[in-house]
Amino acid sequence: MAAINPTARPAYVYDEATNQWYPIAGIVNTSAAYTWTAAQEFSSPANFSSVVVAKNLNIFLNPSARNVAIPTPVYGTVVFLKQDSVGNTINDLQVYDGSTWQSITDPVYTFNQQSSSYTLAIADSFKMIEMSAGGTVTVPLNSSVAFPIGTAIDILQTGTSQVTLAGESGVTINATPGLKLRTQWSSATLIKRDTNTWLAMGDMVP
Repeated sequence: MAAINPTARPAYVYDEATNQWYPIAGIVNTSAAYTWTAAQEFSSPANFSSVVVAKNLNIFLNPSARNVAIPTPVYGTVVFLKQDSVGNTINDLQVYDGSTWQSITDPVYTFNQQSSSYTLAIADSFKMIEMSAGGTVTVPLNSSVAFPIGTAIDILQTGTSQVTLAGESGVTINATPGLKLRTQWSSATLIKRDTNTWLAMGDMVP
């Protein structure tokens, strides 16, 4: 018995009335436009010789929709978010840096208001922490909260009680002359320079 060759071959049918052969299988019209209605997976790199144009390519309503569609993003994935998690319009272009989604558009300045001592969270990146009743703002270890190097966070003392900046054991905050905000409405900026090393600069005292 002859072996079966899995290589596809076109099949034709002869139309006696027109004296023409018509393909019935195996031919792909490469000049035709195709619409995929289901998810497609490429197991190896796909090369495109022209621009890929798509409707709503990686455009999501909010972070929840993004996370459902891309549960395990890879470094360099780019998305567009229409809203933040509470429904505010942000129209934000974001890139996944290997650990978190980072905005690559001009960010809208946002605030995190606190009334007592507070430990920074990843969501505080490029925000202002408003401290209304004094206390300590603590920078966590990189092993606990992996802020990307270059992250900046502003601290503002809105009340009369003094605010102090501190790092968890193993975290260094370099500053001069000290790590306390001077008075009401004083501010400082924390900038991550290395894995567990930060710089604080602003209106501070010993």
